[in-house]
Amino acid sequence: MQLLLNGMRGPVDGKTYTDMMPSMAANDDKWIASVLSYVRNSSELGNKSSVVTPEEVAYTRANTPVIPAGMTQQELEIFKLGRAERTNWSKPDDKDKSHK
Repeated sequence: MQLLLNGMRGPVDGKTYTDMMPSMAANDDKWIASVLSYVRNSSELGNKSSVVTPEEVAYTRANTPVIPAGMTQQELEIFKLGRAERTNWSKPDDKDKSHK
C-alpha cells in the first residue's frame, strides 16, 4: 500500500530504473483497494491472497508519511517491518486483559 501511496525511486533489487514510479495517492481508498486486490488475487499472475479493503487503505494512508520524492526500497522494507511488528506483537497490557 505504501508503494502505491508514495511511489518509488532508486534501484530495486540491484536494478536501476531511469524514472520513478509515480504516487497513486490522488486516487481514493476504494480505487487503491481494488487495484491491490486485483493484483493480489489475479490468477493470470499466479497470485492468491486476501482482499484489501478501503478501510485498510484508509488506515495505512493515515499512518504513512507522505514522501513526495517517492520511497526507496530500503524505506519500503522498514515500513514492512513495522507493519509486521504491529500485527504480530501485542502490548503487555493487551495480553493481561485477555487473561482476565
